[in-house]
Amino acid sequence: MDQGHVLFQGFHSGPVTLGGLPESQTPILESSGNAVVLVGAGAGFAAGVPPRRLAPVEGPDEEVRAFAGGGCPHWSPLTSSLDAPGDFAVAGGEVIDVGECPIENGGFDEQELATAQPLFIHSLRGGAWKVLRWLRGHEPPILAAEGNLLAIAEPL
Repeated sequence: MDQGHVLFQGFHSGPVTLGGLPESQTPILESSGNAVVLVGAGAGFAAGVPPRRLAPVEGPDEEVRAFAGGGCPHWSPLTSSLDAPGDFAVAGGEVIDVGECPIENGGFDEQELATAQPLFIHSLRGGAWKVLRWLRGHEPPILAAEGNLLAIAEPL
């Protein structure tokens, strides 16, 4: 990042501007060996395969309607929401994001919590958001990626 611009410096090339955000925003930046994804507060995802420019990653056309014991009828990727960035990772050419239930308290009573939650995946080459797998519990997982390998940890 340099004054709000995302720069790519290849081993055998000069710096190339991939895109950017207003200088007042501090983006969260994740990358894999062949892709870069950034998100700024309220801006959603922008992604690209360097040296091509960053482009917005479309959010789900409609909330993913799935139920697997989680109790929420309408899950959506968290970081692509306009509220605030959440945890996400980039593995290969795909972005992986935790889910959120947009209903207040997930639609649960005050003492109730979700018993399962989705982990979303979206190919940066296009296509729709999909549920990669369902995770037990209500705490967002900790995600880490290296190349095409994704690690999912449960917070204790």
